[in-house]
Amino acid sequence: MQEHSVLTSEQPLADNSSPQTEEAPMEWHLYPHEDQSGDWVVQGIDSDGEGQIYTTIFTDADAQARAKEYYDFVQSTALARRAA
Repeated sequence: MQEHSVLTSEQPLADNSSPQTEEAPMEWHLYPHEDQSGDWVVQGIDSDGEGQIYTTIFTDADAQARAKEYYDFVQSTALARRAA
């Protein structure tokens, strides 16, 4: 069974970062959910490791804005780690 965590407004995105120091390159995607429900999806694919896919679905009235904010965060975090 998969363990899920909840991203809350009280917990900044930086507090949800991975404890790993060395991460494989991730390919990130942002798109509307295929069921046309108004949900938005952010998906990360581990292209250098075992090919795991990490999916986060945003589901409320602000789903698109929240998904975009999260996508921008993971993209900037990944770029910063590559530059370090």
